[in-house]
Amino acid sequence: NAMKIAPHNLPNDIDALKQLLLETLAAKDNEIGLKDAEIAALKQSVQRLLEQFRLAQQKRFGASSEHHDHQGELFNEAEVTVDDVDNEPVESSTDAVPAPPKQSH
Repeated sequence: NAMKIAPHNLPNDIDALKQLLLETLAAKDNEIGLKDAEIAALKQSVQRLLEQFRLAQQKRFGASSEHHDHQGELFNEAEVTVDDVDNEPVESSTDAVPAPPKQSH
């Protein structure tokens, strides 16, 4: 942090004032540079933590819901059931919805 300079402590020489101004600006630029570097490091840390969080979420939720070994079999069973119903004679029952009659060509 730059210390405050009282107006009566400033030099009256223009060259000395210019030098003081340049030094102050350089110090501010350095301070801003350090803050920019700190912000960049913090952003990188946040990105790394977000990626770790996403991976943890994937392991926790994604793997079990996306990679069922029997998931394809469920769909196959549904197709087989529909095929079997179409091939079987239609019986009148109050529990089952009758399949539409097949039309011959």
